[in-house]
Amino acid sequence: MSATNGGLYLVWDWNGTLFDDRSLLFQSIAATLQQWGYGEPSSAEIVAKFTRPLRALFERLIGGKLSSQDWGRLERDFHNIYQGELSRGALVPDVHQALVRGRAQAQGQALLSQWPHGDLLEIIRRHRLTGFFDEVWGRSEDCQNKEDRIGDLLHRNRLSPDRVVLIGDTQDDIAAATAAGIGSVLVVGASLARLDPSDVAAMAVPVAHSPAEAVELALHLAGRRGRVPTAGTDETRS
Repeated sequence: MSATNGGLYLVWDWNGTLFDDRSLLFQSIAATLQQWGYGEPSSAEIVAKFTRPLRALFERLIGGKLSSQDWGRLERDFHNIYQGELSRGALVPDVHQALVRGRAQAQGQALLSQWPHGDLLEIIRRHRLTGFFDEVWGRSEDCQNKEDRIGDLLHRNRLSPDRVVLIGDTQDDIAAATAAGIGSVLVVGASLARLDPSDVAAMAVPVAHSPAEAVELALHLAGRRGRVPTAGTDETRS
């Protein structure tokens, strides 16, 4: 669907937002680091150091920087292990409720993820979610950051930024939305990220504990104000 300025448009993140892959991440991260000769981190250590993108997380866990060549190899190993353990992951319990509600009430929905594009298409097909989205975009060879990809989405669909809200689970998601000039809702129910209250307050965005609650917050903001506030504005604090 190509939207034009009128209605709310929802942009969803995947990992940690709609797909609960926490146990899968614990297993895959630990196995990858063991394979590379590092000590196996505990689940508590992974949670304490968790961040996105994944390269930053692995660098925190090993206590040093990875060269581009090493990161390329490590990422491939991690991805192969993750894909092999994919059955450990599951949809967040109210995903269907959230997407049905979004499909009915918003003018459009897109899925935007840093997960490889082909694998993203396959997993949403497996979970029978394809029909809920007007667009699905995973990471491709050009490796655009999320902010630029949001900008492309706005331009391609002639969307007004103040009518678009991103729903994601990390500071990186909220920062990308803010930089692109769109609104955002932080959803924390299935995320490995553990944010201090001060971090959440600094983001100044609504916080939901499930995708269904996140949709309601986005719709409430749009209906109450006639626009979607951008993170960091006074409107998000009222």
